[in-house]
Amino acid sequence: MDLVLHFREDSADLGTLVRQTEKALEDFPCRVLPVFTPWYPSTGDKPLPTRPLKSPPIIYPEEVIKIQRHILTLARELPESVHECSDTDGSPLDCGQTSLGRALVAAQTCPETWAPRVQSKDGVLDNKVKRRSWSVASQAQRGLAPPNSHTFSRQFHKIVCSHRLNLLQRAKWIINGHSCVAGDLEQAWRGVTRAMRNSKLPTCNANIQRSLGQIWVFCDVLHCEHVGKYLKDQLQLTGNITLSVHRLGDILSF
Repeated sequence: MDLVLHFREDSADLGTLVRQTEKALEDFPCRVLPVFTPWYPSTGDKPLPTRPLKSPPIIYPEEVIKIQRHILTLARELPESVHECSDTDGSPLDCGQTSLGRALVAAQTCPETWAPRVQSKDGVLDNKVKRRSWSVASQAQRGLAPPNSHTFSRQFHKIVCSHRLNLLQRAKWIINGHSCVAGDLEQAWRGVTRAMRNSKLPTCNANIQRSLGQIWVFCDVLHCEHVGKYLKDQLQLTGNITLSVHRLGDILSF
């Protein structure tokens, strides 16, 4: 600590002033500050880890051989019709020249004509088809809204105003299995996916809940009434379908 002493030139001897100042400062204790010790762990002593905590997965040569054999097995079971597949716009698909490419294209584009052979517990080979559970409209299809799809009836307009719904808010149509023709939920699901491919359901995404026996069709409130009438007529539903909104529950049924 530095101490500055100010004095006049005509004052007493400088030495006397210094001794008086030192004597006055004797009443103030002098304390040495301790060395700073951080309360957080210091990273300067040890270097940061340069490798992850877990080691990378190890792929053994035996597993690679099994994967290659499985791909070859799938390639042999492909039907000839797989290579004649075409996209929705009529352009032919590039099924690929490798066995892996043909297997992936067959599993994704033609799931109904090709299925892997799975051996059950009894030793019997069974063909199982993986069924998709989501159907999503592309951005190009969402822009192709049919005419008069955003017009409201007086009843639906009253519902929108009473609940103060945003026209771009998402709502959900619920189709129960007992409302389908002969209770065939899968047939109704195929009709929904076909309608979405043909741009008949604007702004829609669809999901089938096989465990609940229901089909959920999500769409904007702006097109809800059009989508509901289209599902009711085209799928020939015998029962009611319900419109549900998040935090409001069921708001419409017909």
